[in-house]
Amino acid sequence: MVNFSINKNGKIEKARIAHGVHPDLDAEALRVIGLMPIWKPGKQNGKTVDVIYTIPIQFVLDPSVKKSVSQVAPFSSWYTGHSTKMELDK
Repeated sequence: MVNFSINKNGKIEKARIAHGVHPDLDAEALRVIGLMPIWKPGKQNGKTVDVIYTIPIQFVLDPSVKKSVSQVAPFSSWYTGHSTKMELDK
């Protein structure tokens, strides 16, 4: 789970891991959150306001890999974007 706020300009700020899985996967989740485009800012009583979000993120790893995350090289060294995908729960 990742917490972050959308500021009055629609930019993501203060992204942090609310519930982590593994440091390398947590870092990838934060990286992807940081790549999101500008959001439409929140409004309250006609004024633009900061809004806090929590998004659950699910990593789907290649099931043919039998090693646990702790038995392989750091995520950043083997991640290619081809066999791992990140999905946002709806």
